Amino acid sequence: MRRRSWMRVILVTVTVLSLSDSVVRADPPARPKAEPESEAATAKAKKQTILKGTAKELHQARLGGWVAVQQIIPVLEAGDPKEFPGGAAWLKDFRQATKGIDPQADPETWPMIDVDALVTNNPRYWKAVYEIAPGDPALTILHGGLLYLGCEPARGSYVLVLGLQRPKIPQPVREIMEKMARQDFAALKQSNEATQQGIDLFDQGKYAEALKKLDEALRLCPQNGWAHYEWGLTFRQQQWAAAGLALPDKSGKLAINDKERTTPPKAAAAFAKARKHDPFQWRAYQ
Repeated sequence: MRRRSWMRVILVTVTVLSLSDSVVRADPPARPKAEPESEAATAKAKKQTILKGTAKELHQARLGGWVAVQQIIPVLEAGDPKEFPGGAAWLKDFRQATKGIDPQADPETWPMIDVDALVTNNPRYWKAVYEIAPGDPALTILHGGLLYLGCEPARGSYVLVLGLQRPKIPQPVREIMEKMARQDFAALKQSNEATQQGIDLFDQGKYAEALKKLDEALRLCPQNGWAHYEWGLTFRQQQWAAAGLALPDKSGKLAINDKERTTPPKAAAAFAKARKHDPFQWRAYQ
């Protein structure tokens, strides 16, 4: 218990001293001009763009997440592997997952990080957390930062907001967590604007145009749960209209066990993505 308490104190201290001025930046730091890439590298980058999205603010949030994570990782690395075996094992996963990240390069060129494999579904990560202390503010920052790094701004924000409910968080740390939690607004801004435009077209009955606008929203941020939900809703409505089925009223209410108006597989898949990327997108639980 003594070493674990020491680790918690160090984590909080590092958080206060290292993150207070750098975790959220208005602009990314200046970087040297990148060398021209090979055709293979360019093709790979374009393929990853489908997963990473094109919104500049989304990648700026990735940078903020990386900055936060890089302040916590050295402290975990300083822990005794015998005392923190879960942490030592997870750090190997972290290094493998992030080995392609060049801090001097534009975040838009960074490889995609499978944050679910690295964190959410990784037993070594959760063992590391319980070796120190569940709910530790610095570990909450690490978790949220990793989600931002993995292009999951909504989930990153949720983790930080939930972490803020812990009592007696030092005020400087609380301010950092609050700043990080607000990054999702900027990261999702362009995609959310396109999503709202798609909704407006849906309300006019222009389903094909609405789907195009929602596709644009998802190109900007493929992890926008709201956009996935609206895409699924719009596609379903389009299919029902084409089949000549009666459409729901403006309330959107459907009869229970409606045997005519079933949800098409593509719409169901979109709802599943909405739930994955935004667990509080409650309308997608259908």
